[in-house]
Amino acid sequence: MPALRPASLMWPVPTRRPHQKAPGGGGRQTPRVAKQNSGTISSKATPATISKTPQSPLATPSPLHPTNPTPSAQPTPSDDSRSLLTRSSATHTVTFADEYQHTSSTQNVNEGSRAARPADPTRDGYLFDGWFTGDIAYDFSQPVTKDITLQAHWTDKKGSWNLSPWHGPSKGGNELQLRPPTPRGLKFTQISTGDRHTLAIGSDGNTYGWGSNDYGQLGDGTLQDHYTPQLITFPQSAHIIQVSAGMRNSLALDDQGHIWAWGRNDSGQLGLGDRTRRTTPTMLDASTGTHYEQVCTREQHSMALDSDGNAWAWGAGLYGRLGIGDTTNSYSPVKVLKPDNVPSSFKFTQISVTYYRSLALGNDGNAYAWGDARWGQIGNGGSYGSYNKPVKVSKPADVDASTFSYTQISAGYVHSLALGSNGEVYAWGVNDNAALGDPSHPVNNNSEADGPHAYVAIPSKVVHPAGAPSSFRFTQINAGYKYSLAIGNDGEVYGWGSDADRQLGVDESKKPSGGYNWNTPFQAMHPANVVEPFTYQAISSFGNTTLAIGSDGYAYGWGRNDFGNLGNTNNRTPSTQVMQASRVIFPESANLIRALFDGASVSYSAMQTDQQGNYWSLKPPAHATGWVKVVISWSMNGPQTDATLSYKYDGADHAVNFAKGCTDCTVSGMPAQQSVTDGNQASRPYPDPSRDGFLFDGWFLEDAKGDSNVAYDFSQRVTSGIGLVAHWSPVDTRWSISPSQGNVLGGQQVTITPPDHSRGIRFNQVSAGGEQDSVIGFSVGVASDGNAYAWGNNQYGQLGQDPSKTSAQKTPTRIPLPDLPDKEAASFTYTKIAAGGAHTLAIGSNGILYSWGRNDHGQLGDNTTADRYKPQPVPDPNNTSQPFKALQISAGAYDSAAIDDQGRVYTWGCEHNSYSSYGTAKLVPTLAKDPNGSSQGLHAVQVSVKWSFILALDEDGNVYAWGYNTNGQLGNGTATGDGNADYANDPKPVQDPRDASKTFKATQISVGSRHALAIGEEDGSLYTWGKVNDTNYTRPTNDPGNTGKTIKVTCISAGTWHSLAIDQDSTTWGWGWNQYGQTGNGNTNSQETPTKVTGPNNTGQGFKAVCVSAAHNHSLAIGQDGNAYAWGKNDYNQLGNTSIPTTGNSPTPIQTIFDPTPLNITSVKFDKTAVDHLVQNSDGSVTLTTPAHNPGLADVIVDWTLGGISQTQAHLTYTYEGVLPLTGGNGTMILLLAAGLLAAAGAAAAGRHRRESHSLHA
Repeated sequence: MPALRPASLMWPVPTRRPHQKAPGGGGRQTPRVAKQNSGTISSKATPATISKTPQSPLATPSPLHPTNPTPSAQPTPSDDSRSLLTRSSATHTVTFADEYQHTSSTQNVNEGSRAARPADPTRDGYLFDGWFTGDIAYDFSQPVTKDITLQAHWTDKKGSWNLSPWHGPSKGGNELQLRPPTPRGLKFTQISTGDRHTLAIGSDGNTYGWGSNDYGQLGDGTLQDHYTPQLITFPQSAHIIQVSAGMRNSLALDDQGHIWAWGRNDSGQLGLGDRTRRTTPTMLDASTGTHYEQVCTREQHSMALDSDGNAWAWGAGLYGRLGIGDTTNSYSPVKVLKPDNVPSSFKFTQISVTYYRSLALGNDGNAYAWGDARWGQIGNGGSYGSYNKPVKVSKPADVDASTFSYTQISAGYVHSLALGSNGEVYAWGVNDNAALGDPSHPVNNNSEADGPHAYVAIPSKVVHPAGAPSSFRFTQINAGYKYSLAIGNDGEVYGWGSDADRQLGVDESKKPSGGYNWNTPFQAMHPANVVEPFTYQAISSFGNTTLAIGSDGYAYGWGRNDFGNLGNTNNRTPSTQVMQASRVIFPESANLIRALFDGASVSYSAMQTDQQGNYWSLKPPAHATGWVKVVISWSMNGPQTDATLSYKYDGADHAVNFAKGCTDCTVSGMPAQQSVTDGNQASRPYPDPSRDGFLFDGWFLEDAKGDSNVAYDFSQRVTSGIGLVAHWSPVDTRWSISPSQGNVLGGQQVTITPPDHSRGIRFNQVSAGGEQDSVIGFSVGVASDGNAYAWGNNQYGQLGQDPSKTSAQKTPTRIPLPDLPDKEAASFTYTKIAAGGAHTLAIGSNGILYSWGRNDHGQLGDNTTADRYKPQPVPDPNNTSQPFKALQISAGAYDSAAIDDQGRVYTWGCEHNSYSSYGTAKLVPTLAKDPNGSSQGLHAVQVSVKWSFILALDEDGNVYAWGYNTNGQLGNGTATGDGNADYANDPKPVQDPRDASKTFKATQISVGSRHALAIGEEDGSLYTWGKVNDTNYTRPTNDPGNTGKTIKVTCISAGTWHSLAIDQDSTTWGWGWNQYGQTGNGNTNSQETPTKVTGPNNTGQGFKAVCVSAAHNHSLAIGQDGNAYAWGKNDYNQLGNTSIPTTGNSPTPIQTIFDPTPLNITSVKFDKTAVDHLVQNSDGSVTLTTPAHNPGLADVIVDWTLGGISQTQAHLTYTYEGVLPLTGGNGTMILLLAAGLLAAAGAAAAGRHRRESHSLHA
């Protein structure tokens, strides 16, 4: 029978259904359980810190150091069970805390009852590993005896399968690296060892098995042995809380009180009504309504304990081991008789079975036994025959019988152990190989089962380990095959009896002279290389194999390993025993089984390792262009669900040519031609080319006419060959001062004019933002110089400037670069930018995604809600130590979206229904699920967000939507209605309007508040759906008004309540809400149908543009002339034109004033005399009043900045002339004297160094 396909270790199993509330919390009361000892070991409930100083067994009860010490590692369910003599009315609080998400919930649980495992929590970007106390995974089969706080543990989800690179040529043959998931932080909560196999429950709630599988006892549907833990899949999503491994058969108990069985069944020990083996878990008949609490199996029979304290047994009845009054076999559960002379309130609280007999504890504190009694195994002083019903085990001779009680039991091969309320271990039965732990007893080494035997018929105390302090006590017991194990209150494991297969774990150098029989308890060794202090929390041993859980939470094994029972290797060791504890391999590393590219199998290398971890090298086969599925078959602790990845076969390469933009000129550093694969992006060359006497303005796209007016947007996908032309601005270094001479008394008005610094830099993209409740309009763009610019409102730092210092910018102002090393900063440019409600996203030339601005809903993606005004890299959700790399972005009112460098869609922040109704915030980028079912998420080429929903467009043109659907904006044929809070978490296809069974295909998408726009793939028509003109369209339509007219478009942008589009003739259209003129039609009347946007200056011509962006109250565009334009509301100068007051609006496009390198004269000195006041003129010149000065030439020193950066001072020359106030008579004499003085001054001046007056190297 083929193996069932189990759930993946890396990906969560289906969400657990919530359990019934525990007592005190309402609902059905959870069963009361005694501390169990069924051969199953439990990780216990409390932290793993154990003092090396022995503790009194009478200490405050705890699941780790219980007053009724922990169970043995054998027949009954969990080794941590408790015998309860009286029913306590105490109630305890179990707190489920998640310190990472700052959440918690509680359960009120009655003393001795179990906590119910809640539904697994979720955390974006992480997988849930289970509930822990410290490093120890909590065992939900254990009784609660005190208040407990359990912490959620998580594994970063960076461990999904990864194929790199994710695209390549259609001819195939290129080398790829396939990297597996990282193992999760899972640990075992309990373990049960059988004769040749082992069962365990993981902290993830799943069941695992390993070892021999000759009867299907590993439950995987095969008979194949496994040497490491393998996942066991249960039908009906049963949630297992306890397991018991027998002699090639297995039992499990689920949280609903049902028993599951599989494996060997020749004596009916599975309880399924027949003797047919099972290779997968099969549920016992549940029609009786019996709710079971514990299960235990060993060789040919099994037992269970129900919630009413009744014991049930099934299987072989030889020697009366079923306890039903005879020796009849039973293939289904039958009730065990109660002991004689017990009150009606009597209940069994713990069970343990072995080869030919059974043990149980009662709520009266007594132990009971039945079955084979030939050699004192019953412990009542007799040594003959058998008992077919429970009889009382005698109490030790040296205790006060009125106060003494048994708290744990464990049945071995032909001996038994019990733990007393005094913390002492008692043994009885055959003393094979000194298994009774008292050197005063005669030892039997006869290997024959039928005797003769040396035995003890009444429980006898096991001696303490040599050198143990007086306070030493035992806390847990385990009777094995002619040997015994126990844990002391010092946290150490002790063993005695046979050590033939090193199952005691004792240092071989200390072996006794008599061989491998230890007649007193000896301490087992610690695992090699563990961090001390180290203690053991629980043990389980049978068939000469021992498993234990350490204080670090890991499982360790030693002893016999001929069937891989220890789970510590990929091979069994048939002739070698393991003496020192070695760790069970769990979780193990992923193993690649097969890789299929669109169904074609490929070969791969052996697993290799580098600094990033494990990987396999493989080469894809040749294939047609486009996306294909890559199916990965793999295993990790058992076969896993196939992983489905996506791989893109690239199309043809396109040439991107670069022209120098001038004739008969010399340009240095011209870039070489680029060959760009279809659909990919060209790279902006670095460094920029240079030309003497000119400044480089950027690369501009050459059109069909040979013109190059529009700056090229390097974020665009290349789909054909293109030519890019360099644009240049001449360098002007001429300064002037006018007039250049004046009176020595000063007081004259002069104007200093700087060089012409105008540049041909233009925007290659613009984005309009401001869509939050306060509608704080702002604008951003990327220019041909590679810099990003912003203007408008800066309340939250969305312009990239400190809002405490700059509340707004009237015109485009350069956004600072991210913090980068100098070498990286020199080559850094912005390639893509998007304005949201009050935050900004951008992609740098390094591929890294940056964010800044408002962050109240996590829209910056940095796992906080703190606002930031400096561009900060968004962390990669799959490896938070690295930045997120993106190809495309979209910023909404409170949400963000991006396509990463592997083409996968991520979203974060939150969508919302209204200004006061928000969805659940995601503080980090979260992968959108693949609608086609792969584990790699949705692959797309475009994503769009705005308010209430998200759209994505994949490589094949399919449109997907998710989010709120109040007005049909998801395009699935339905609408939930205004105010409805239902949220679709995962992408689903938008339905084709002509055939709802098909997916709508488009070439471009854009999201508004509750409506969507798209360009249809088939004919280029404009489609819309959602809320349009107060009507809900639940599927795309290209004629919402049923006018019979459609419009074919090349560019679209959906604003909050208005929309823009550019038709195939480059004419811009606007429609929708128009209170501030944001549709651009020259008035403020709203338009229900597309209306031409009026050309600049109301020329009566339509506005020709190459791209548009619509926000809430304003719109942006880049015209065919390459200039940026804006229209609509201007309350924060978001239009970028100071000719429009902030109290005004512009219903028609006006040019955004763009001076990328503004020149400012900051101060002027005439020699050493500073000018007090400068009047700044609109052309950059300044007018000033000259100061008084001696006659002659003055050095005019000008301080100035360019683009905010201080430049070398400019030096001009100003001539001061003398004053002649009188003429005639004395005036003549004065004139002559003045002339002489002037001549002398001129001669002196001629000897002075002259400075060039009308030029300055800028």
